[in-house]
Amino acid sequence: MALSTEGATIATASGFQVKVESANDKGYWGALAEFEIQKWVSLLRLMPQTSGCPAAVVAAEDAIYFLKEGGPAKVLHCVYSQPVTCLDVSAKEAAFGVRGQGWLINETNKILLYNVETGQCVTQLGGPMGDFTCLNLQESPPHMLVAGNKVRRVMVYDLRRSEPVASLCGHQLGVSVVQMDDWKVVSGGEEGLVCVWDQRMGSKLWEMHARHPIRHVSFNSHSLITANVPNEKTPRGASITDDDLTAHRR
Repeated sequence: MALSTEGATIATASGFQVKVESANDKGYWGALAEFEIQKWVSLLRLMPQTSGCPAAVVAAEDAIYFLKEGGPAKVLHCVYSQPVTCLDVSAKEAAFGVRGQGWLINETNKILLYNVETGQCVTQLGGPMGDFTCLNLQESPPHMLVAGNKVRRVMVYDLRRSEPVASLCGHQLGVSVVQMDDWKVVSGGEEGLVCVWDQRMGSKLWEMHARHPIRHVSFNSHSLITANVPNEKTPRGASITDDDLTAHRR
């Protein structure tokens, strides 16, 4: 599921189907577009700033599709046996991580940046070993992107360069979510750790720990919101007969 940042529009995916719905002026919801993809959809993002014509980018196994109301699904990228591991979009571009084949030296894990209008690959970003597990393009400063990977590293990229300008290490397990602004980076990990970094100095400012993996972070100039979602959806201590559910409600 993906929510629009600019209005009452939502995109949902189930199996091979993608549906985009929106609310009209009277508050009634209706379908704007429906698509059928040839592969099982795993990741979905709505494009911002689409001027009333909703568009989405989806990852389906080892392929990336661009979907726009009134047209068929357009394949942006597809490389057999190199699955897409994470996805984000901006107004005109889609960034996604792909898993390389370990037995090919030149096919390591990487992030690809595509222009959705031309269908061309704009930039290819490299990094250390380990799948890219999350990235944030839409909320990053111009020409910047932040990503996290399975081997506990947070990487800051200038999209005009192929290698990271900063590599931050401080998580105990894989990085699950990232966000950055002009000078700081916030990252969340599978171990429940939230880290705030000074990207210019490459140092950790502070951290806090929660019981469950961090799935969402959002910050502005005065506040930070995090969401912890357990891997086990019905953890011990979540029964209505238990006395204290505080740890699972955080």
